[in-house]
Amino acid sequence: MKLSDLYPTLTQEERVALAKSADLAEGYLYQIANRWRGKRPSLDLINRLAEADKRLTVSDLVAEVTEKSAA
Repeated sequence: MKLSDLYPTLTQEERVALAKSADLAEGYLYQIANRWRGKRPSLDLINRLAEADKRLTVSDLVAEVTEKSAA
């Protein structure tokens, strides 16, 4: 699942928990989920997100980051 698909379905508490589990700021989670100013996570962060929420997969996240519309 893509982060951009998952993020809008999460409650505020779930977003906080995901950010904490992936060891990143809530604001940055929002930025990468919405591609704010072209923000894209590193491979390390992609791995941490996939570990933090099993609905997210490394392959889906990498595909999302490398989509032409992400550029």
